[in-house]
Amino acid sequence: MTCEFRRFSLLPPELRTEIWDLATRPTGICGVQYFSILSLLRPLKRFQHHVSNRIRPRQRFLLGLPRPTSDTAQPSWDNSDSTYAIDGGLWTACKESRAAMYRRYRPEEWSDHLQLLKENPQLRFRVVFWRNPNHFDTSATFMVNDMQTKRFVTVLPARDLIFIQPCDQPFDPVCIWDAMPFAAGTITCFGELSNVALEFDPSWNVAELREYQRQWRASVLEDGDYLARFRDRPETYDRYETYDQLVRVSKESRVKATSFWLVDHRLRRKRSPPAAHEHLEKAQIVFHRNDCRFFAMPEGHEDRFCEYPPRTNQNLETIWDFTLELDRVGSEQTIVEIEQDFFDWPFEPEIFEGEGTGYVSPWGILVQESNT
Repeated sequence: MTCEFRRFSLLPPELRTEIWDLATRPTGICGVQYFSILSLLRPLKRFQHHVSNRIRPRQRFLLGLPRPTSDTAQPSWDNSDSTYAIDGGLWTACKESRAAMYRRYRPEEWSDHLQLLKENPQLRFRVVFWRNPNHFDTSATFMVNDMQTKRFVTVLPARDLIFIQPCDQPFDPVCIWDAMPFAAGTITCFGELSNVALEFDPSWNVAELREYQRQWRASVLEDGDYLARFRDRPETYDRYETYDQLVRVSKESRVKATSFWLVDHRLRRKRSPPAAHEHLEKAQIVFHRNDCRFFAMPEGHEDRFCEYPPRTNQNLETIWDFTLELDRVGSEQTIVEIEQDFFDWPFEPEIFEGEGTGYVSPWGILVQESNT
């Protein structure tokens, strides 16, 4: 008996439709989307043909393609590990694949919502579209430049992990929404994305963070600019500016709906977490990349679920040591700012529990694990 395979185009339409639908991202899966954030003040030539469109006059940042794997490699949307790279092929393969993407992502829902905002501008700062459970799988699709062609990128803001890769330029994570084509100037500029990740730099350490905080507090009491003191010391200036940005995220995301994550590539998951914490393991958020997954570590129990390799220095300062200090510094700064009447705090102090860490939204920790 010979095996004969029909050409795909000769299959019954119902079967082709089913196959295309199975090729799209399964419902409920959280993807991983890599982007760069590029400053309009200091444009990088090799990225100039690989950015999103500018959407408003005073925009300071643009969303760009992922950072190349090396300094000599050319930027390319095709070489991305992002979920949108797979989606992009289905959007453009043929009419049937495009129809499957429309069925899966329902882009008309977002278009209808934009039309609602245009007709009712007062809703822009009160309606967070992605927070409605009925819209968790609603997509945001926007156009990016790809040399001489146009490319469409699709993300699920309520589910996907937006992994930001700075490209040797000053970058403030709080300003990420300034670059998002589907967020900036549309609804609330802080709260459109559910999950944002940055890479953890192993050289960051608690001692430097504490010295940064000492300099910050002294400058506030003196009503001065603490960073200005270090302009003649570029390495210190850059490091303190980074700490300042990380702390700002902790402070400003306290009343927002976005979770921020740090990824330490040295970490690995423990194979058998304690039985007493099985409920935490089942509740873990998992983000899916093409070749790996990112597991969210339960807050306060990181050491029960992940570890550094056995040969790692036993005196190693862990990422959770650093994030805990970030929380403490952010809370202390918030308290000082309230005392100095820098802003009106919208909550009563008694709602916070613990000492010194209730005024911020803690940075979460993600552990990357290969699928092989």
